[in-house]
Amino acid sequence: MHCLPLGQRLTPGAVVAVRRHGREIHSGCYGLASLPHRIPLSRSSVIRIASQTKQFTVLLAMMLESEGKLSLQDDIRRHLRWLPEFPRTVTLQHLAAKVSGLRDYFEIMVLGGQSPPSPTPVSLQLRIIREHAAVDFSAGDDLNYSNTGFLLLHEVIEQVSGRSYNELLYDRITGPLRMHQTLLMKEDDEIVPCLVDHHTKGWEVSGAAPGGLATRRMATAASFRRSTICWSGWPT
Repeated sequence: MHCLPLGQRLTPGAVVAVRRHGREIHSGCYGLASLPHRIPLSRSSVIRIASQTKQFTVLLAMMLESEGKLSLQDDIRRHLRWLPEFPRTVTLQHLAAKVSGLRDYFEIMVLGGQSPPSPTPVSLQLRIIREHAAVDFSAGDDLNYSNTGFLLLHEVIEQVSGRSYNELLYDRITGPLRMHQTLLMKEDDEIVPCLVDHHTKGWEVSGAAPGGLATRRMATAASFRRSTICWSGWPT
């Protein structure tokens, strides 16, 4: 997000909460949630957290692995048989660690003339992945940031659990932490109460991405960070 100095009028801003030893020592809301309507940001504002969602996706996969419903060493094609055959076996762990070599469907969309800010159906994103068997490198040989892996993890999570991502997210993570306004947006143009507008200069990737787009309120965001700060090894 491109922000002007917060002292100026009509500027995007930020919602901030700082905790120390479990106690909130500072909080503040600065700037606007909507520039055209001059709606200020508040503690109840719902903000897209984009790729921070990936840690939720990996945690859900790890939980399902602990229950024997999947293994991170599984070949992705064991679960999603419609995928093409890749030069080397791609595991769920490869996807989670960004070392799968699978090409980013966002980049393919741009090369095909799709405007990144325009919402696109998940079915189109999956079709793009299905039709691209070529890879940037063989799985495990290199590191490359790719949204494709997390979209595929999302599909596997729903398939092996028999439940929607949002149901699992709420039951396993956000519900117990009382993060009741945190959810996955299936489409970028979905109507969500108190949702903050996109504020961009030029193009910004903002299409629907079940593996990498969620929203949450600032008042509960610190709770998740506090409960997971000791974890290491998650893709970021």
